[in-house]
Amino acid sequence: MPHRARPMTGLLVFMGVNLVLLSTITPVYDFVCFHPYWDRRVPPPSPRSFFSDYMRKCL
Repeated sequence: MPHRARPMTGLLVFMGVNLVLLSTITPVYDFVCFHPYWDRRVPPPSPRSFFSDYMRKCL
């Protein structure tokens, strides 16, 4: 063990950092998962409809 090691201080700092990270992950998760963008997003076209639209424009 290094000279003048302070395991209790290290443990408290480690637990404090974890507490801060844990308390900030919930709002970020809620923002990403429940953002209105996901509700109004248009699904990508299927390859079959893309091909038929392409052929219709060419002919």
